[in-house]
Amino acid sequence: METNIGSRVVAVEVTGALQPGRNVVAIEAIREPEVGSSGNSRREVQLTAGRILAAKIVPAPQGIDVQPLLISDAQWKTAEKAAGGWQDSGFDDSGWEAADSLGAIESSMEFFQWNGDGGMYARPGYDGISPFLAHFKLAPVAVLHVYSGSGALENRESLIAPNNAAEFTASAGSEPVSPVMELQIMLDFGREVNGRREFESDSDQAADINLQYGESEGEAFNAPYLGMTPIHVPPGATVHGPKGAFRYALLRFARGARILFRSIQLDGIYYPVKYQGCFQSSDDKLNRMWIVGAYTAHLCMQDDIWDAPRRDRGR
Repeated sequence: METNIGSRVVAVEVTGALQPGRNVVAIEAIREPEVGSSGNSRREVQLTAGRILAAKIVPAPQGIDVQPLLISDAQWKTAEKAAGGWQDSGFDDSGWEAADSLGAIESSMEFFQWNGDGGMYARPGYDGISPFLAHFKLAPVAVLHVYSGSGALENRESLIAPNNAAEFTASAGSEPVSPVMELQIMLDFGREVNGRREFESDSDQAADINLQYGESEGEAFNAPYLGMTPIHVPPGATVHGPKGAFRYALLRFARGARILFRSIQLDGIYYPVKYQGCFQSSDDKLNRMWIVGAYTAHLCMQDDIWDAPRRDRGR
C-alpha cells in the first residue's frame, strides 16, 4: 500500500557480504516519491522530496539498536551517474563529490515535520521526538473486529487492563495468507489521540505486525492516511509505530507462532502546556464544543504549532 510519508527503512542482512579487513559499501538509490510540504527550510524540502539517504550497519539482528559498525556521513562520496566498476573495492572515486550532509537524522525538529519521518521508526534507535515534549501511556478502551483466521488471539481483555498473569497472545497460522485474512484486532482509544503505538514483547521469538491508523473505523480499515506500516518486533523488545493522530489502530499479525505481549498501548505525545482558563455556560453543547476546540488546538501543539495533527503535521 502506498503511504504518505517521505522516507522508508530497508533492512538487509549483510553478514555474508562483509570480509575481514577493508570493505566498501556501494549503494545505488532511487529517489522516493515526493509527499510535499509547505516548509521552506532545506532540511524539510530535501526530506519530503525523498532526496535523502542514511545508512548504517549494526552487529545485531533486525530491529535491535547497538553501537553501529558504520554510519553514513559527509565523508561519503556521491555521483548522479556511476562509471563502470563503481561497486568494486578498488574503484577510484576521487572524481566524485562529497555527500551533502544535512546532519544527524534527529539533529533538528525540521526532520519531524510534514510526516516526512513517518517511515523512520523501523530504524533501530530512532525516536523522532523533541526532548521538550511530554509522554503519557494510554490503554485502549475497547477491542473491536477480532478475527482469528487460522490462528488464535488469547486474553485480549488484558489489552484494556494489562495482566501479567494472562498476557495477550497472538498465534499466527503457519501458512502465509493475504493481509485481509491475517488474524487481526482493532483497538479503540475512545477519542482522537496523538502519539504512536507501542508494542512490548514478552516472547523469545520475533513478530511481524501490519499496522493501520484511522480517525474512524472505516479509515483504519480501508484508507489509512499513512498506509499500512510493517512493524518488526524483536524478541523481548519494545518498539513503536509511526507518530500520528488517530482514534483507531488496526493490527494484523503476519508472523509469529505464539507471541506474548506485556502490553500494546499508546505512547501519547503532547506539549506540556497548562490550560489557563475555561468556558462554561448554561448550554451543554456549547461547553462541549469549547472543550473539543481546546483539545484540538492542544493536539496541534507538537514540535511547533502544527497545521494539523494527522495529515499535514507541519508548522
